[in-house]
Amino acid sequence: MGGFIALAVRYSDGQEYRGSCWTNVLPDGLFGHGFYLEDESEAHTRKWLDNILKERREDRELEEMWGGWNKLAPDGYGIVLVDYKTGTVISANGYTNPLTVYTFSYPERIGKFIRLHEAGLLEGVEIEKQERKEGEKKFNPATEKEIRNFIDKAADLVYLDPKEGWMFSKPESYDQAEFPLFFARIKLWLPRVFNFDREPGFEKKRAEVRQWVGENFDLSKAEKKVWNEWIRETSYA
Repeated sequence: MGGFIALAVRYSDGQEYRGSCWTNVLPDGLFGHGFYLEDESEAHTRKWLDNILKERREDRELEEMWGGWNKLAPDGYGIVLVDYKTGTVISANGYTNPLTVYTFSYPERIGKFIRLHEAGLLEGVEIEKQERKEGEKKFNPATEKEIRNFIDKAADLVYLDPKEGWMFSKPESYDQAEFPLFFARIKLWLPRVFNFDREPGFEKKRAEVRQWVGENFDLSKAEKKVWNEWIRETSYA
């Protein structure tokens, strides 16, 4: 699943990237744990984006897929914009939410949860509870003991490789059934966040995002046209 999405980054020195990427690389790539640590965030984003661009240059098929969008404007699923110059994140799309984390059975999600919890950046942590009568799974507030037990056990299974990222420390695959599923909101240090999906009123929010971008970036005539068309859409692609 997934698809194309516009991606824009402006670093604190004013350097910009305007382009696109595949949605699937965002949750565990751009929005990896380093993005949320204030003293690491910009370096993390720069390294991640540089690696993405390097892979594209070395793979003609990737460049053909991703290289055609050079606008600061929504595409496909929408747009993700990270602006370190003003301290702003825009996540206006139907795919990824930078303000939440789940402990899915991937080393990246497990490691991200552990690091963010230890940094005190998680709030509203909930744990999945199996409701036997209804056969449904529901989330309830998690106790610190439940979280600690999970981290103590999971920490032995994952490690952070400087080159490869989060990896399993054992050859056997991680069995989600052995561990509870946690969900949490992430406290983001960046002061301004536009984060929305398909909820009611998104047309107004799109217009607000368009206004902010227009006030903080120089947009070409082509980019303005795309923004205006995006605002008029009745649903996401």
